[in-house]
Parts: sequence; C-alpha cells; structure tokens
Amino acid sequence: MSIDPDEILGSVWDDLIQAAEDRRHAYRRLVLATSSKSGIRQRIVILRKVIRHQGLVCYTDSRSQKMKDIETDDGVHALLYDDTQKIQLSCTGSVEPYEDPSVQLSSQESAWYKDYTTKLSPGTPIELHQEVEYDKSQVHFSSFIIQLTTIEFLRLSRDGHVRLLFSKSGDDWTAQRLVP
Repeated sequence: MSIDPDEILGSVWDDLIQAAEDRRHAYRRLVLATSSKSGIRQRIVILRKVIRHQGLVCYTDSRSQKMKDIETDDGVHALLYDDTQKIQLSCTGSVEPYEDPSVQLSSQESAWYKDYTTKLSPGTPIELHQEVEYDKSQVHFSSFIIQLTTIEFLRLSRDGHVRLLFSKSGDDWTAQRLVP
C-alpha cells in the first residue's frame, strides 16, 4: 500500500475545516491541554474555525483557567479522534489571540452573548446554580488560535496502521514516517 504524506496532510486539513463547519463532525470537540505550576489541565473545547496550514481557532471566557495557563505558558497540546475513520490527531502549538470577524456578539439576546457575561469568572465556587448572575455590560469573550507546529497522524487499520509526524518550519510542512 502506497502512502502519500502530502495527500494525508491535505486530507487532515480538509477534515479539520469541515469539522469547524459541521457540528456533528468528530473533530469538532477537541481535548486541549495546558500546563501550569499546579500541573497539566485538560478540557474539551469547540473547534470554531481553521486557518489552513496554520492553526485552529477556539473561543473562551477571557477569565477562564485555560487563559490564565496560556498567559504563563502558551504551549498547548490538542488531541482529536475520529472513531469512524479510526484517525487520531495529536497536535502541538502555541496560542495567540485571534480577532474573529465572523463573530457577532452585539445582540444581547444571543446565546453567545450570555455565555460570556457572568459576573463571576468560570470555575468560581457557588452554593446553588441559581446564584449565577449576569452583567450584560461586561462581555468576557476571547478567541484564540493554536498556531500548530506539529500534527501527529495515526490511522488504525486491520490492514496496517499508518503513523506520520508533520512538522512545520516557516510556511512549509515536512513529513516523517513513524512506527505505529
């Protein structure tokens, strides 16, 4: 079986772009790992946009723990898995702020708006869920891009697993075959 790394990398980017547009795509929800003095933290984030050959865009509350972790260490790890295709993507990169012109938070009626207007920051202890209060005059929305530096591709198959490490250097991606 012939394996074309360029074809696989193109397919990876196509799938990621599709995931940002299709709420049901397996890559839509990714595990984002950050590190801090207290250790490694992982959480699920939603893939909102993909900039081909560059990175993954996600949204969050600017006061969240992940943003505090990123302020200390902007290096992150993203893990994606498609159970149907049996493909795992293990990605590394660094986080940068991203101004997303497609986001409209101006309507105070939108679900988006409310998600980022809690008076207390995410993770603050409360007694009852009813204690969550909102302040529509304070929006804590933040978008960021994970500027990818590596994508490790693993496809599981009874016919033989395929594993490749794609590394970015400048604007180019190089591939290294790995033992699965």
